[in-house]
Amino acid sequence: MEEAVISEKTKVPKAKKGVGYTTEVGEIWDVNAYLKLKETKNASLIKVFKIIYIFLNMLTKSETQQSDETYMRDTIIESAVLPTIESALRSGSLLEMAKELTLYETYLQFIDKLASIPALFDLVLEIPVEYEPKQRDSILSLLQKCK
Repeated sequence: MEEAVISEKTKVPKAKKGVGYTTEVGEIWDVNAYLKLKETKNASLIKVFKIIYIFLNMLTKSETQQSDETYMRDTIIESAVLPTIESALRSGSLLEMAKELTLYETYLQFIDKLASIPALFDLVLEIPVEYEPKQRDSILSLLQKCK
């Protein structure tokens, strides 16, 4: 009986499942790896927005049909482009934006381009509710809230 008590006392308690914040027990959060990953994601976003920006430039410089503008408008509305910008503007103050200046410059240049094309101007405003993904706030209202 004494042996059972001793062996129970010397057992290493197991960690309870589902109460930690890490995915691996004993994993240490690496700040440098996090910052590198964030930098890589930002660089990818910048490239994507610059590619779309080039398409928008082509749209404005060429003889485009109404159907081309409508197609581009619907493609932008139904993509993750607007929600990405809305999310960035919603979660960032001017101080936070300054930390990722190149990314936010790209977002603002993209917004400026949208606003300069008559067929796409309304994408900066509230978009119709029938489109997916649903819009929580218009880009214009989020820009007005930036302080």
